[in-house]
Amino acid sequence: MRSVRLATLLLLLAVAGGGEAQAAEWFVAVGGIGPGSSAAPFGRVQDALDIAQAGDTITVGPGTFVESLLTVRSGTSSRPIRLRGQGERGKTLITFAGRVLNVSHAYITVERLVLDGQYSAADTVIVATAGEFFTLRDVEVRRSSKDLIDIRAPQGVLIDDCLIHHALNAAGGRTDAHGIVAGSARNLTIRNTEIHTFSGDGFQIDPGRRAPGWDGVTIEGSRIWLAPLAQATNGFPAGTVPGENAVDTKVGSGLPRARITIRDTMVWGFRGGLIGNQAAFNLKEKISATVDRVTVYGSEIAFRLRGAGNASTGAWVTVKNAVVYDVTKAFRYEDDIQNLKIWNSTIGSVVTTPFQSASSEGSVLEVRNLLVLGATLPSQAAHPSNLAVRPDTFVDVAARNYALRPGAAAIDAGVELSGVTTDRAGTSRPQGARTDVGAYEWIPKVSEGDVVVHAGRHAVVAGNWRVRSDATAASGLRVSHADAGAAIGPSQEHPKHFFEVTVWVEALKPYRLWVRGKAQNDSASNDSVYIQFSGTVNTTGSPIYRIGTTSAATVTLRECSSCPLSNWGWQDNGLGINGLGPLLQFARTGMQTVRVQTREDGFSIDQIVLSPSTYLTTAPGPATDDATVLPES
Repeated sequence: MRSVRLATLLLLLAVAGGGEAQAAEWFVAVGGIGPGSSAAPFGRVQDALDIAQAGDTITVGPGTFVESLLTVRSGTSSRPIRLRGQGERGKTLITFAGRVLNVSHAYITVERLVLDGQYSAADTVIVATAGEFFTLRDVEVRRSSKDLIDIRAPQGVLIDDCLIHHALNAAGGRTDAHGIVAGSARNLTIRNTEIHTFSGDGFQIDPGRRAPGWDGVTIEGSRIWLAPLAQATNGFPAGTVPGENAVDTKVGSGLPRARITIRDTMVWGFRGGLIGNQAAFNLKEKISATVDRVTVYGSEIAFRLRGAGNASTGAWVTVKNAVVYDVTKAFRYEDDIQNLKIWNSTIGSVVTTPFQSASSEGSVLEVRNLLVLGATLPSQAAHPSNLAVRPDTFVDVAARNYALRPGAAAIDAGVELSGVTTDRAGTSRPQGARTDVGAYEWIPKVSEGDVVVHAGRHAVVAGNWRVRSDATAASGLRVSHADAGAAIGPSQEHPKHFFEVTVWVEALKPYRLWVRGKAQNDSASNDSVYIQFSGTVNTTGSPIYRIGTTSAATVTLRECSSCPLSNWGWQDNGLGINGLGPLLQFARTGMQTVRVQTREDGFSIDQIVLSPSTYLTTAPGPATDDATVLPES
């Protein structure tokens, strides 16, 4: 092995001798004994890290590698060192009974790996202060008795499109083990990431309250959740809800005020746990927080917002475009919190207490354009811009669709707020003469023509669906469920793997459904999905293909058993070559939810079309090798 490493080093030095080295690609494979070429790969990932220079890529083949990895040198902003798994995430596993990855150098990117800590007492991933501009993308980090990702005090860290789960420590009944914890980090971004099953917090910032303090944290497009454990796990009995909060903030009172932005994020499952006052968002101490376009449900407290007895050291919080339902308390405000703004939010069904005050007789709340499902408004929402409404204000309360129906009293009834320019779905405000009350803006008029959605721009994803960059897709984004070899499953009332978008439709108008999809590896085992809607009816007016039922339209990309699959293609809910499926109608005019749930994994979607005219009998493009990108309506 020493001679192999020496030969590799001499080769590298020879390449570098004439000036800046050209970027190299090093290869690692299970059982490899070579110098790192594609034909003769390394057998250990660390061997490649030892030799990689700025700009190099390390490609690790499928299989299991039992290693603890350490970075050796930095990349640069234009030439990062890239460590990646070959193929889709899930094929390459790096596991160790201890720390799996220690990043102590700048400009390192890690992609498409599974990092498994075997429930050891070490953090699975550590990003040291020197690990500036580290990127973790499309990586699964799992199984630790400590924290899954510990970020010390670097700047510019990005965690993108990752799955982070099972940080569990049952010592003493429950001990903190966080999904992600950070110290004095600056410009940290967590994007399109799912964090679940932890005995501490999904994300906790600066538990040590250390100087110089943190700033510029962003959480966006993410899902953070807890659920009762399905089976006994790492010391916790089955049925335990082990964790505390989705997001918990801390900052020293003598440090500068720290900024955090949370947007377009879903949080659920924070109740029935091992602590009191269990909250989805526990926002406290000397922060300035903006929480925009979030949904919280299935929790004891949606927002626990905490001052410190005065405005100088307590939290400043603005919540806007939030949807809250099925919680015991929507907003609990404590310790005379100042500068608390709750704007254009909706409190839906099964909310016991919309507002709860705790030691906050001197609190200053600004509640504007709040829409409450109920007979009366809470005293904290006395401003005339706030409304209490009946269920028929919304598209479908039973399906948790809190978009507004036509004619709702909330339409054009709000006051203008300079900080509220979009709604929960990203629609610009106002659409009418004035902004609407609540989290959603009603669209008063749309084109008589086709409904076109670029799914990657608007999808709210769950389970294994992900929004991924793709230069060939509409708006450069596709929504995909990576192939894991699963067999075809039936449509489900409560699916684990799905994504949703919202569309505006007209009542009882016939629409043709079209989807542009792509099967991973052009495989017929990866080419179909189920599609459901919040308000579809058949020609006799009876519900069909409804969310929350097992009725679903099936879209299969391959038209026949001998038909080829190749790249992007258009297909409807029909069968056979040129066979058209049944037309869709909707019971009511207004916003509707479209849910795409997994039938076969390995499928990607970039465009969804509902056409009453242009594409009523003809697809927008071919079934294979399509390059058609329609403008969004």
